[in-house]
Amino acid sequence: MKHERPTIQALLVEDNPAHIFLVQNLVSDIIEFDLKLKAVETLQDAISLLEGYQPDIILFDLGLPDTTTTTGLERLQTLNIDIPVIVLTSNIEPNLPALTFEIGAQDYLTKDNLTTEGLSRAIRYAVERFAYQKALIKAERLQVQIENQRLLHKLMAGINHEFRTPISVIQLAIDTIRNYATPEIIETRYERITTSLNQLIEIGKYISLVTQLGLMEIDTNSALFSDQIEEILYIYCVHHDRVQLNIADNIITYMEESHFQDMLSALIDNALLYSDDSVQVTIEQNQKQTTIAVQDSGIGIEKNDLDKIFLPFYKVSQSRTRLGKEGSGMGLSKAQAIVTAYGGKIAVTSDVGIGSEFMITLPLYH
Repeated sequence: MKHERPTIQALLVEDNPAHIFLVQNLVSDIIEFDLKLKAVETLQDAISLLEGYQPDIILFDLGLPDTTTTTGLERLQTLNIDIPVIVLTSNIEPNLPALTFEIGAQDYLTKDNLTTEGLSRAIRYAVERFAYQKALIKAERLQVQIENQRLLHKLMAGINHEFRTPISVIQLAIDTIRNYATPEIIETRYERITTSLNQLIEIGKYISLVTQLGLMEIDTNSALFSDQIEEILYIYCVHHDRVQLNIADNIITYMEESHFQDMLSALIDNALLYSDDSVQVTIEQNQKQTTIAVQDSGIGIEKNDLDKIFLPFYKVSQSRTRLGKEGSGMGLSKAQAIVTAYGGKIAVTSDVGIGSEFMITLPLYH
């Protein structure tokens, strides 16, 4: 029985007619699969074509007329095209292969040594390896969802006590007003009722957020870019002149805008609460992850509090906060829940009397 060869759609991005002819001849001799090849001569032509065309593999030249060395490959990776890329080049710089792999290329082939067998093997391995990487990412996301569900169950197990406290305060305030009502008592008890109601609202918001995160699937088709991130954080620069932003160019973060805002606002509000000085927000990115740092020069965190600050409803002593104000006890836990849901990590380093730095790392999904 004759088996049909599998078909692989390939996009060749190459401006040299001789090299295009070379690749066309090589792929015509491939036996393992039927490779359908389309060729364009510039990066911009490739980007335009990819708007309505989804190849299985991209063969990419580093010497295009509208790019320089690896800039074209870097630009291609920011498009979130979800397609494996093999670099084809005449450049034999010793450090170039490692650099292209770091950017996201699946393989690196030199044109002078290109053969049908080598090209066929590279394409097949690249497609299979990329599919495996996607499956691995999907499994990691599933694990994150399971972890979020575990966090939700843990939260619900202890939520009764947290609800009971503000409810008890409200009930006591109402009883006091009923039995001993004076203008002074009414005003005092009203403030306590308002505070307790706000606590209940915050608890409800937190439960809603964690529930939502536990059911969420990361959508890599939506992303936030540098200018959007600056716009989200601009409000803090307006209302809090102590907040200073340092956001690198060409940042791309795969996170819902509301989650990004909740995550960073929790960390910034926490820093403002415990510091009289400026708060530094730094966002950087390499080819693998986005790094977000929120640093203050405040009072710092006691060593025995460091392993507890991310617990829901945990609060440090009110006397240690700026102006004696008290947080809700859920901000840092909310930030951790969001970071975890997106497959990231959050850590804190702190020195008492010097300040604290919260560091978030978020993976880049391609």
